[in-house]
Amino acid sequence: QRARLTGLSAALTAHPRSLLAPRVRNLDGLRSQTGRRYPTLANQALAALDPIGAFRYRPGYLSAAGIDAIDEAADAQPVDWVAGVALALPTELFLGVGGFDERFHMYFEETDLQRRLCARGIPTLLLPLEVSHVGGSSTDPGSREEWLLRSRFAYAAKWGHPRTLAA
Repeated sequence: QRARLTGLSAALTAHPRSLLAPRVRNLDGLRSQTGRRYPTLANQALAALDPIGAFRYRPGYLSAAGIDAIDEAADAQPVDWVAGVALALPTELFLGVGGFDERFHMYFEETDLQRRLCARGIPTLLLPLEVSHVGGSSTDPGSREEWLLRSRFAYAAKWGHPRTLAA
């Protein structure tokens, strides 16, 4: 873990005006779909279908669902946003855009933050560092779908397409 933190610290020095994130590997050993494109009606509808099995990891599905392919050779790959598993950002940049929007309770808070940062010219960069993630430990399984839908609608209302998403 210390090596990862050292690598993240070095990356912050190299990219001081960026939000940085490591690649994420799930406990089952599969790499999580960390780098993503901003939500659209099409990619959110496809992602909501939540396909199972090998289809979920095919490049065609991932691209259509708004998930960026990882460039294995990239030192710092620009993406629209990354899942909020592990983020590094200078405090002044975080506070400069108002921090997290309290309207989001789980889900989309990091997407909204990164969209506001991007509007100010602050990119999100996916690093070649890797962390492990235990998914679901912050979420009440009985409330997950409700929180996800509320956050999707809050995001859509904030970023200008609530009627389209509602349809």
